Amino acid sequence: MESTENLSSEEELLKLKNEGRITEEEYQDLLSAMRKSPSESHPVAGNNNVPSSLQRVPWQIWVVVVVLVLEGINNLFLIPQNPYAITWLAAKTVFIVGLIKGWKWVFFLNVIVGGIHVLYFLIPAPLVALINLVLVVLVISSYRFYFSQNVITSKEYDNVYHSHNRVY
Repeated sequence: MESTENLSSEEELLKLKNEGRITEEEYQDLLSAMRKSPSESHPVAGNNNVPSSLQRVPWQIWVVVVVLVLEGINNLFLIPQNPYAITWLAAKTVFIVGLIKGWKWVFFLNVIVGGIHVLYFLIPAPLVALINLVLVVLVISSYRFYFSQNVITSKEYDNVYHSHNRVY
């Protein structure tokens, strides 16, 4: 018997259809869903002005970006008293752009710098350490955004899941 691990997704779908586990209509729906580009798979209702790359950014990254923007605004006002704050502002800018654009190296750099901040502020400012810990966890939880090859929508996943677990 042939192992399903060695079959491509399309071959596996065809096999399910031939075995009668999914209908022709389900087969066509799933096949078209698999062939869609990621930008087609993630529409934003009523908003055609948003670039497809921004539509794919996970909510966790948007939370991190909002916090970084607020900290960056604070850093901007600190520059006259502490000129080194421009470095903090520049780093936050790189993190914001890199996290939104999906740059893998920024993902790793953000996790490392965030981890260092957690340890550094643990004793002198536990609340700051906690905020940094939450940011690191949020970034790590969006791992698939940076390292996934095939992105499908939750509706497409539900269709595949329910068609495979049908009771006959």
